[in-house]
Amino acid sequence: MSKGRGTDSARTRAVMAGTSPVDPADPRVNWLGHKVGTAADAIDRLLATGTTMAELLTTGRTPRSVKNHLGHLEIDHDLAVVERDGKLAVLASAP
Repeated sequence: MSKGRGTDSARTRAVMAGTSPVDPADPRVNWLGHKVGTAADAIDRLLATGTTMAELLTTGRTPRSVKNHLGHLEIDHDLAVVERDGKLAVLASAP
């Protein structure tokens, strides 16, 4: 499991603005350090653009494991997950 590296908020804002979600230093992982192609990666990408819980469940995860991942993003990566207009999205704090 990855841990926040102090740059997660800034990198998340960049991904939300359209930069590549793949870590340029290691193309095997996304910007949060989650392995590309995994359910964690899919959840991260969906949250960066805004999504519903139903869409998050298409990653093959159970509702409980999706909620656990959301908690991981909040606790370990300092990223808030918010709901607006029926969609969930990650909220990266300002620098």
